[in-house]
Amino acid sequence: MLETNKAIPPYLDKSGHFVVDDSIGISLLTAASYKQKKKPYIIVCSNLYKAQNIYDFLLTFINKDDVLLFPGDELVRAEALAQSKELLSTRLYSLSKLEENQNKILITNIAGLARYLPNSKLFYSKIFNFKVGDSYNLQDIKRSLIESGYSLVSKVDQSLQFAVRGDILDIFSVNLDNPVRIEFFDDTIESIRLFNISNQISIEKLKEITLLPGTDFLLDSNELRLATDRIHEILEKDQKHLDYPTFENLRNITDGDISDLLENQVNQRLYKYFGFLQNNNFSLLDYFEDATIVGVERESLLTSSTMLLEQSREY
Repeated sequence: MLETNKAIPPYLDKSGHFVVDDSIGISLLTAASYKQKKKPYIIVCSNLYKAQNIYDFLLTFINKDDVLLFPGDELVRAEALAQSKELLSTRLYSLSKLEENQNKILITNIAGLARYLPNSKLFYSKIFNFKVGDSYNLQDIKRSLIESGYSLVSKVDQSLQFAVRGDILDIFSVNLDNPVRIEFFDDTIESIRLFNISNQISIEKLKEITLLPGTDFLLDSNELRLATDRIHEILEKDQKHLDYPTFENLRNITDGDISDLLENQVNQRLYKYFGFLQNNNFSLLDYFEDATIVGVERESLLTSSTMLLEQSREY
């Protein structure tokens, strides 16, 4: 029986090295340990493919609510040009579940572990909770949605969008399979319904709903206030190394980026400023109080980490 294996006690005590298969072996060892004592685990893989395999395998032994995936895009250039909504949605969902209960098994890749994240208090403050009969200021909601990464559109047709028509607010959060329609009477919520995005017909009536932030790229008000000066300070240092046309082009691009930042126009290409603009840097590890960190294949982790750093520096 795996539960009586001599590897379990040291694994629970967060000590030692274990020679096991990099997918099935580590999954069985973690599952057996977790069933003996529910505690937080972070399993770090060298790439997203391995992370997905371990996640899928663990789901055969552990309740799906106890296993999370936090995927980071391994192609820096690709992520800067076109953010994967699927990866973003999975990350946002996983971070939100950690607020409810930290005794989870979370699997990530090196890119996910290295990713800059907002302060957990800031992230959780951007989670929206709406309840029928409660009062809200619709203008405040609109501003908060934009600040937390949603795009204002005339009609919602995909996730991370919201639309306002009179006293009706449509929002499509990444934790929902369908968008939600919230109807107000003055400042009071009169009804909450999920609706079909293609024909706009209501699917289900709800008493309350929880919606996630639209991004994991969030800056607090102080960081936004200092953003312009911080970026311009570096820009001035760059000027001495560039010819005039090149510098002018760089300045124009940077000024456009600053404008988007200050207007909360969240775009993945702005992620390059994130770590620099934070007063303190945070990562996935800051969302766990006392997690057991399990590294899968040490040499592969070091190789992937080196490649990611070199790729980021070159970009």
